[in-house]
Amino acid sequence: MLLISVSYILEKCKIASNFIEKNKLNEVFVIDSFGITSDSTYMIATGERDKERLTILNEIYNSFSLRFFKNCNIQKGVRVLELGCGIGIASQMYASEVGKEGFVLATDISEQQLQVARTLLPKEGISNLEFRRLSAFEIDGLNEQFDVVCTRFLLVHLQDPEKVIQKVKKIIKPGGKLIIEDITANHTFFCSPHTEGMDILRHIDKLQCEVQQSNDEYFAFLPTLLEKEGFTILSTQKVHPKLDNPRKRKSILFHLSSLKEALLGTGKIMEKEYNHMFQKVLELEQNSSIEIFYYEFGQLCATV
Repeated sequence: MLLISVSYILEKCKIASNFIEKNKLNEVFVIDSFGITSDSTYMIATGERDKERLTILNEIYNSFSLRFFKNCNIQKGVRVLELGCGIGIASQMYASEVGKEGFVLATDISEQQLQVARTLLPKEGISNLEFRRLSAFEIDGLNEQFDVVCTRFLLVHLQDPEKVIQKVKKIIKPGGKLIIEDITANHTFFCSPHTEGMDILRHIDKLQCEVQQSNDEYFAFLPTLLEKEGFTILSTQKVHPKLDNPRKRKSILFHLSSLKEALLGTGKIMEKEYNHMFQKVLELEQNSSIEIFYYEFGQLCATV
C-alpha cells in the first residue's frame, strides 16, 4: 500500500512540475490556453481548439439571446460594450441589431479567441464592430462610456463577479442597460433517464469550479448583488434548451474534451481516468433514446 501511495504522489508531482515548467517557457500559454489571471482561472481551451464547441453553443443559445436583446428595447445607434466575447458570434448579432449608426466594442482576454472571431467576419468586414483584447477587470481604463454592456457565459467563471459589476457601473452611461446571460447552476444540465455519463459531466463541472474558485450558482444572487451596486432590475427570465439533434448532442463531448488539457495539467485526473470518462460520455451522446437538457440559461436586464 505504501509503494502505491508514493507512486501516486510522485505521478501527481510530475504532472504539476511539467505544467509549471510549460508555463515558464511560454507565458502566452497561461493566458490563451486557460485564461489564467490574478482574478480568474479559465480552464476551457481557447482559439481554434474550441471553435466547434463554441459554434454549437451559439446555435443552442443565440436565438434566446437575440429575443431577449430585442425585448430589452435596445435602440439603433447605441454604443455597446461586450465582455468575454469569445469567438464573436454574438458580437456580430449585437452589431446587426444596433445598426450601422451604432457601435460594438467586443472584448476578450484571449487573443486566440479574438483571432478566430476575426476569421468569422464576412469578407467585407463589419464596420460597426471592433474586437479588442481586454480583461473584464480592466474596463474602467476605457476612456469612454457605453449605452449598453453585455456579458454572456463570463461571470460564472470568475472568482469575483461583483468586482466586474462595480467596474461596469463606472463605464455605463446614466440610464444605460446591463445585460447578463449565464447558466443558473451546473445541476440544471441533466439527462433522462440518468446515466453514468451524466455523473461524469457533473463531476467535471465540479472540478472546474474548484480550480476556478468560481460559483456556478451565482446567478441566483445576481439581483441582490446588482441592487447593492445601485442597479435597478428591469427584467429577468430563464430558458432550458434541449439538445434535440445530433449536432447539438455533440456539445457534451466537446465540453469534456475542451477541459482535458487543464484537468490533466493540474493533476485533477489521470489519462486513463479521462479515457474512461470520454467513453461513457460518448455512449450518452450516441444514445438518442436518452433526452439531454443543457444548462438552464438565466437572462437579466438592469439599468443604472
